[in-house]
Amino acid sequence: QPEDSPLGDELEITLSELDQILATFQAILELSRLEQGTSHRHFETLSMRELWQDVIELAEPQAEEKQQTIALHHNDDFQTDGDRSLLFRMCYNLLDNAIKYSPEKSGIDITINGHGWSIADQGPGISDEEKQKVFRRLYRIDSSRTLPGYGLGLSLAQAVARLHSAQIALTDNHPGLKVIITFPA
Repeated sequence: QPEDSPLGDELEITLSELDQILATFQAILELSRLEQGTSHRHFETLSMRELWQDVIELAEPQAEEKQQTIALHHNDDFQTDGDRSLLFRMCYNLLDNAIKYSPEKSGIDITINGHGWSIADQGPGISDEEKQKVFRRLYRIDSSRTLPGYGLGLSLAQAVARLHSAQIALTDNHPGLKVIITFPA
């Protein structure tokens, strides 16, 4: 069949949906490995400023589409021993959420301090009743069901934080959400 036929279109849609299912399955499998501590650890000393600069560089085109600004604030660099790939993924997931849920022409602030970092957006935030539920696998707040996603980003972020003995907290940003990651002293 020619690629521009209705059957070709249906096949393309089906393949795309299958890719999404496989990506979800892989994310769940990785999350299970992280939670069980069976994930291979490749810890090295990392600069959080450099890591965040790389994350921002990757995510900036998405933010620019919504005319959002991303600001990285740091007085000095925070360094920690960690798995760069996992920490990058956690930071990217958190920034992707901030971009996705924040309105057009809004700002996203990432602040690095001596014991971790925070990322604050101007989106709708998360109610107190939902703040613990959003860490569950596949859990999505009703108002977010129309946006792309699988409800795994915050579960994965929490698992990565735990692997690094860090704490993750969700607070109000008035308006928006502020995610705070704190590493042990």
